[in-house]
Amino acid sequence: MINNIDHYTHAYKPSKTKMWNIINRSSSNNLMSIESGSRALYILRIIQEYDFSREMSKNMILIDYATTLSPIMNKLYKNENTLEYFMDELAGVVHFQNNEFVYNDTFILEEIDIAIREKKYIFVIFSFDDYDVDNIKGINEYCGHSTCALFTPNKKNYDCYYINPHGRDDTKYFKQIVTNKRCKVYYYKKALDIIFMIGFIESINTISKIKINYSDSYRYNYKGVNLQSGDCYGVCFAFPYIIYYYIGKYLTRPRYFMNEDENIYIESGIKLLKNGRLGFFVEMMFADFSEKYKNKLFDKKYSYRTNREKTEKFVINNAGHFLKSVVSPMISMMLQTKIKNILSY
Repeated sequence: MINNIDHYTHAYKPSKTKMWNIINRSSSNNLMSIESGSRALYILRIIQEYDFSREMSKNMILIDYATTLSPIMNKLYKNENTLEYFMDELAGVVHFQNNEFVYNDTFILEEIDIAIREKKYIFVIFSFDDYDVDNIKGINEYCGHSTCALFTPNKKNYDCYYINPHGRDDTKYFKQIVTNKRCKVYYYKKALDIIFMIGFIESINTISKIKINYSDSYRYNYKGVNLQSGDCYGVCFAFPYIIYYYIGKYLTRPRYFMNEDENIYIESGIKLLKNGRLGFFVEMMFADFSEKYKNKLFDKKYSYRTNREKTEKFVINNAGHFLKSVVSPMISMMLQTKIKNILSY
């Protein structure tokens, strides 16, 4: 057994935690990248094997997909077919075979199609190298972003739930660097990454006999609290890790916890998703990290919509503290000695 997240949320001391230290720990241990068999991917797979329920340990597959948006966004902008592009895109998985964790490169569409035929739960971490552009000291540079998606089987087909931790604060443009000071900007009516996802899912549906339900609606896209508000540090990499962890723990199981001396029951993630409550499912994942966040999200005096507004204001007004309280325990869990011993075994 390994220490679960509760061990580290209880041990977290905000006054003794500095963001630069969290970032240094993450960077020096290769946790800020999910690409090509990274340490982070191995660790997440170990957590799945040793801390998830037997059902989720055996029936869930984790896929890392690092890509560049520019080629696919150009095709989508011109209404060109995206299948050929996605067919050649590589991804990575870590399998647990003969008591050993083994990394494999794979084609993203092929890997998802196989998992669909096997009726697996599928979790994909997207790492976009060129999600936006920052001008640093007069020079344009691409900046990356990490998001994720959950694919779940239903009676006949699959459902895809896409999660960008920025929630309602979406990006409806795409920038391509032309010179150090100039960018070509494409504007959209929908969020940039939702347009990407529509093309991605259409390509999967072209090759798969079992179809995936997905649209730009609230049912299939997280459009709730901007959990990453005020992130000028670049810790987006940690949010898919946290979401993956809580999906593994509570997708098929209900959840109980205390809030102001009251026991709160939350039905399983699958039931929440079927009822169109993706937003609440994601938002409640972060209740363990901040007592004030939890109190606002579950305040019985108000409706969920009002609580969500109050929760978002809290995150915005306490951005630095909230980010530390979320990222630090997750990184500490991933770097615990018990996991290091398994990695070095």
